[in-house]
Amino acid sequence: MLNHREGEVTTVWSDASDVLLRSPAGRDILRAIEDGSPLNISGLVDSAKSFLIASLEEKTGRKACVFVPDEARAYSLREELAALIPEESILTFHSRELSLYDIRATNRDREMMRSAVLMRLLRRDFRVLIVPADAALQRVRSPETYRRFVCTLAVGQEMNPDTLESHLATAGYERVPQVEQPGQYARRGDIVDVFPPDATHRRYEAIRILFFDIVIDELKAFDPDSQRSTHTIRRVDIPPAREIVMTDEEREATADRLEIAMAEEIARHRR
Repeated sequence: MLNHREGEVTTVWSDASDVLLRSPAGRDILRAIEDGSPLNISGLVDSAKSFLIASLEEKTGRKACVFVPDEARAYSLREELAALIPEESILTFHSRELSLYDIRATNRDREMMRSAVLMRLLRRDFRVLIVPADAALQRVRSPETYRRFVCTLAVGQEMNPDTLESHLATAGYERVPQVEQPGQYARRGDIVDVFPPDATHRRYEAIRILFFDIVIDELKAFDPDSQRSTHTIRRVDIPPAREIVMTDEEREATADRLEIAMAEEIARHRR
């Protein structure tokens, strides 16, 4: 017997889920979801909430977005849901780490995790999204703006390696002699290695792009530790390595505003 997800074997919890959603209260919840009506449910302990979320997601096939009060609850909710649905289908959009003293002290790993989640949201490659309150209050770029910095590559595609390198630098990638962690790229002649921030959610980790003049001759996945290719691929989407990437127009406009603000501040102090 299979459940609503093709290829997944029914478990005890999904049988219990069916019992819950066939009850009068369960039918009311499903009816409210179908009608798009608001509904308040109270009196559930945290583990029961997780069970209800997983049950509704499985039954309706709709993606769930769950707001939680803090990072601690986000972690525990993910652990509870992972016992019911595949863990790789659960995303947590952590809050942005802010440093008011030194930008270099900001945790780059947290930014990579957020960028990875944004890319999977664009692909709609998830079942449950968990958002702590702090993260919900922080603004992000529009999907359209973020998508502009996603670089799609395919075998046989024409692209100058210099153009690709320029795009990677603009999108926040750091050039290194050899890629070892997400957010890095390396170039050796007509070979460009890229380690995308969402790589841990794929079947492969880093990407090796082999050019023949200005044509992409091969795309390979490779292990950053051994630097050995694992298998070939036909197409890949490379997301930005930073959550906030600025277009050329935005950079120029920001520079102009900073110049005006600096001139006004200097003039004020000279009075």
